[in-house]
Amino acid sequence: PRLTQMSIKLQPLQRKTQSTLHDIIATCVRELKQSTKGFDPETLSDTLAPYATLYPTKLELELRKNDVEDLDPTNAMNFISWLRNDEETIKNNSGWLFTKSAATLFSSIDDLCSLHDNEGNRTITAPSKWNVFCNLIKEITDKFKTENSDSPLLVLVSNESLSRQLIDL
Repeated sequence: PRLTQMSIKLQPLQRKTQSTLHDIIATCVRELKQSTKGFDPETLSDTLAPYATLYPTKLELELRKNDVEDLDPTNAMNFISWLRNDEETIKNNSGWLFTKSAATLFSSIDDLCSLHDNEGNRTITAPSKWNVFCNLIKEITDKFKTENSDSPLLVLVSNESLSRQLIDL
């Protein structure tokens, strides 16, 4: 048995979405530093900088709780739609929700998840991760065929939910 490890490069639209998200996070951090009283932001960041990478952030801890099958543009789009329509979030946000970066993020995620026809109607597409996964499986099985190998392909998953999603492919 051989282990084949593959890495997937982000598409340009995914890179754009990622950089826009970084801009929004940087804006929120800057606003947080400005609104924090009693600390010198430069001293605080210098003091914490050497140790900051040693401790996981709240976001990292939250992401560890999420299942990998939930991390796709379609779920991100659903969450962002909820954010944009939630009165409490709109009322209490610091303004980042109305920035140009946020509009770019919303547009990019919408472009990743949906197709628009000539009349402007939107159709949600299947998450691209499954298309990529199917292409990887096809590539591996084609490679097996060229090597005249009768080895079965075993795909390991972390939970039953993900297993069901793969069976449905």
